Amino acid sequence: MAPTNLSHRRTHNLLLISKLLNLREHASPFTLLLDSLEQPARPLIGEYIRRANESKTHTIFISFETLKQLNGVEKFIPAWKYGENAPVEITKQVAKHVADTAATSATKRIHLTLSTIRLGYIIILDTTHPLCTLSLSSSSSPSPPFSLPTFLSSLLIPPAPSPSISISLLATHHLDIPSPSPSPSPSASSSSSAYLPTPLHTLTYLATTLLTLHRPSHVLAARAAEERSLEPPAFGLAEGREGVVLGLHERRSRERGGRGGWEGEGAGKGGGDGGVVVEMEHRRRSGRGVGEWFFVRTSALKRRKSKGMGKGEGEGAGVGGREVVLLDDHPAFKKRNPAEVEEDGGEKELEELTFDLGLTDRQRREREGVVLPYFDAQLKGGGDGEGGGGGGRILYDMGVEDDFDEEEDEI
Repeated sequence: MAPTNLSHRRTHNLLLISKLLNLREHASPFTLLLDSLEQPARPLIGEYIRRANESKTHTIFISFETLKQLNGVEKFIPAWKYGENAPVEITKQVAKHVADTAATSATKRIHLTLSTIRLGYIIILDTTHPLCTLSLSSSSSPSPPFSLPTFLSSLLIPPAPSPSISISLLATHHLDIPSPSPSPSPSASSSSSAYLPTPLHTLTYLATTLLTLHRPSHVLAARAAEERSLEPPAFGLAEGREGVVLGLHERRSRERGGRGGWEGEGAGKGGGDGGVVVEMEHRRRSGRGVGEWFFVRTSALKRRKSKGMGKGEGEGAGVGGREVVLLDDHPAFKKRNPAEVEEDGGEKELEELTFDLGLTDRQRREREGVVLPYFDAQLKGGGDGEGGGGGGRILYDMGVEDDFDEEEDEI
């Protein structure tokens, strides 16, 4: 029964993640990426852009922290230039670009009207923190406040004469950057402001799909610790170390990563550990949620493959050449039985000792040939002819040096 359920889960969830990455059937209007310093969202964003170009989907990149336009981006909006007027300028430029591209497509296909053209757009927001800060700061000002849900909804609404246009929003939220807390407004009491949701709670509530990114070596180290019933290791800011914040490099990840490793999965400067581990939470229209963990190979590996590198370096030999697999199907994450885990753990502990606890073949044979005294009481016919269960009788052979006392024997 278990293999059938696993096969059904594999087929269903791989089809779902394929729809989400390829933006098919408008599966997720608003996708929120949750990344950290240890695993940025840039590799997965590059994968979205690559797949959008292959499917002829128009890409609009709204930049608050990216200075240069990325490869494959059709429209680049430098929102960091506009300050507090960024939401208004972003809305204008997005609407203008959608209308212009729709009109251009209608001109190329004269026999089709604007309402029958199927056009897809993906709007990529590299960070949501400036908008979150703006929404909280404007709530305490007397002027009309900036509403984050209203702004995000305005980006997803296509122009009026183009009902067949589908727009998807991909936003990134950095978990390592502290989010500002809601401040009390002049017209509201301090008690009511304490119940206002944080911007992160608002974003996670509005998102139809949540994709939390993890570094593969971190997940692998946590899995190895779980198999041995140990406390999972902490990385990044969770370590609580003072000083400059630095990401976990591949050398340190291999030292803590335990078994497996990712050297054969195309690890490199661009691809990190050969890809990213994605924790998906998809919310269907019916309200039912679908959760799954995936390993996604990034586009950096495909660029290395095009330069003529081998299978073990470019495409990830352990994944079988597939771009997306379930995390449970990845060779480094396949669960082992407890005997293998205990054997590997015991061998590792013996290697760390400064002395040898092993036995040679001769010593092992001599140890097996030793008959201990209490064995006679357990064998049938041992000692004085009585078998086991003799009432706890003690068998003792007196020696020459023993002093026999008849009085104690009578007692």
